[in-house]
Amino acid sequence: MKKLVFLFCIMFIVIIFISGCTESDIKKAPLDGLEQDVRANAGAAISSAGLKTCADIAHSNCVELTTCGDYSGNSDTYFLLMNDISDSMSCLFLADGVILDLNGYTVTYAEGYNMMPNWNFESWTSGSPDNWDVSGASGARQGTKQEMPLLGDYSLYLPNAGSVVVSDWVYLPVGNRHYRGIILYQDGNGGIDLEVLNSGGSVVCSNTYGADFDGEGMVAFCDFDNQPAGNYRIRVTSNSNNMYLDLGGILPAHDHGVGVINYYNDAYCDTYSSQSCYGPDYLSQTGTPGASITVKNGYIDSGSFVHSGFGITSYFMGGASLEVENVIINVSGIDSNAIRTSSSGSISYSELYNYQPWITTRQHLHRAGSVIGSQDFHHNIASGGQGVINVVGENSRIYNNLIENDQSVTNHYAITYSADISDVYNNVFDPIRGSGILVYKSNGVSIYNNIFYSVAQPCDPEYITGTDLTYSTNAIRINDYYSDDTFDTDVYNNDFHIMGEYYTNPEHPGCTPISTGIFFSASGPNNNIFNNRFYTEKRNDNDNLHLYALYMGDATTANVPQDNKLVYNNYFESNDKAVWITSFYGPSIDMWLENNTFSRVDNIYYTPGDYDAAIQIGSGSFDANNLRLINNKFLNGFNPDFYSFTGLSGSYDLHKKSYLHVNVKDDLGNPVINSLVTAETLDLSYSVSDYTNNEGYAFLYLNDYDESGSTNSGGTRT
Repeated sequence: MKKLVFLFCIMFIVIIFISGCTESDIKKAPLDGLEQDVRANAGAAISSAGLKTCADIAHSNCVELTTCGDYSGNSDTYFLLMNDISDSMSCLFLADGVILDLNGYTVTYAEGYNMMPNWNFESWTSGSPDNWDVSGASGARQGTKQEMPLLGDYSLYLPNAGSVVVSDWVYLPVGNRHYRGIILYQDGNGGIDLEVLNSGGSVVCSNTYGADFDGEGMVAFCDFDNQPAGNYRIRVTSNSNNMYLDLGGILPAHDHGVGVINYYNDAYCDTYSSQSCYGPDYLSQTGTPGASITVKNGYIDSGSFVHSGFGITSYFMGGASLEVENVIINVSGIDSNAIRTSSSGSISYSELYNYQPWITTRQHLHRAGSVIGSQDFHHNIASGGQGVINVVGENSRIYNNLIENDQSVTNHYAITYSADISDVYNNVFDPIRGSGILVYKSNGVSIYNNIFYSVAQPCDPEYITGTDLTYSTNAIRINDYYSDDTFDTDVYNNDFHIMGEYYTNPEHPGCTPISTGIFFSASGPNNNIFNNRFYTEKRNDNDNLHLYALYMGDATTANVPQDNKLVYNNYFESNDKAVWITSFYGPSIDMWLENNTFSRVDNIYYTPGDYDAAIQIGSGSFDANNLRLINNKFLNGFNPDFYSFTGLSGSYDLHKKSYLHVNVKDDLGNPVINSLVTAETLDLSYSVSDYTNNEGYAFLYLNDYDESGSTNSGGTRT
């Protein structure tokens, strides 16, 4: 540190102290009691079925409901369910002003369908998949989850383009309705042809798909209707070498349990974009635009594994409201939602479970467990995949929920934002597997008072082919892919528990799992991370795993404006490096870390390299430009002036500063106002000044040193 002299009028009494933040200042009380409270109070408490009749309902138009049907002509009605109801297609169509009281009973839609035999390639005999004809696929063999992590333990591997495989028959019990043939594929580069055949051998639908996006694994499908009940099967032709297949079937499509729909078909229903195809089996119905409904007190189930099914849907309503309270929804299928709405209103004290093992393409972020609008989403248990909630409306609030993501495809976070301005608070994020919150090209999102658990997981199909690939599991990611569109994000007063183990896999050694508290790769203005507590623990027996509280870098990752206090007043506790600036993902510009505490805890698993360093800098040829480290405190063996450099040919420059607090009083003890306070080095090469305020207080940033050099080996301090 440079030697300083301080210049003041000699008539004054001057109290000077140079501060480092204290642990008690930064390590504020964790969110004790929140997790217990959320787990105790979130979810439904549904009473026994049939406790009410219309005689118990204070509504002028109460109707006791006993069957599924189209009730879109009955507005302003209180429907009271009197028994379990079900339908082989969609169950209930409702109108504006309707209250649907499930009265403890269950609404079941899409009931009565079976999956085709060995739909997931888990059953094998003598090296061949049961119930599949692979005689047209030379070299076909069993694929394992180690070589290609799709569904379950096994898949079907086709080494040669031109291979043809045919499924067993599956009986479709309902004729003249909408079905969707599907197959999950992961290919080298050529894509597939998918056909559905009837019992006479005729093709009833077909589709050709190109290579899956970045090797992610996609669900190909083709649609058909106006066919009789009977036996059907799928035929798949590989147009690529090195093809993997999984999850084959012919599924009922576009059914819902409870729906308010303002149109029933859309021309934009092509190979990749099924999201606009609502109710193709109900083209004669008019729809009820702008409807507001309430659903409460019971159960909604999908009776079968479906494609594009919805427990409750009220989408594109235009100013409508959806209220859901005390409802348990179980959904099973591909591209399906427990709730799909763009409405306002609230979803509360409910339980939403979505078994969605895959989706058509991971680019469809709206294929989450539920899609919500400008709503209050609170006191719920929301569990499943892919992702849990996609937010499409502004001014939403998500609070006091237990959120359990089950993610097997890239970027399907527990909460994904497709809208601006939201508050997320008092939630517990406890994933089955997968990440927490993705703030992507959104602004005004505040995330506070939450508990996050994040655990590193094995790489998914998109990341196992190639070299030097990294697959990150993140409690929060703040990202905008160079567009500057993610801004005004505040992340504060959260508890992060980040854990991981290193996964060794000889079949795809080129992929490294990463687990992080916050993955910051944004470039928009006024993003802030403050007053949080990060607890990171590597549990493997070597330091190969990458596990960080903060993981910062991308092609244009920048702190905007340059003097924005990006990361401040946080507490970091780690048994290895806590922060990586300029990472595998890319460079960084103008990062700012101020008044944080870094505390080292014993590492009982291995001895880290650069053991004294809390901050890691550099990767490959990426630069770390203008890093500011201001008044941070390092405890229990972390060295405040030692950094771990892990780049190859990049450059860096950093600027380390400390706080100087000055109180100026006259000889009577009164504060001296507007007094110039200057600190300068003995050689007069550096000085900093400030004027005292109304309490006689002045605050200065003291420059400890500037440092620059190579991210491979460090540099020179001045």
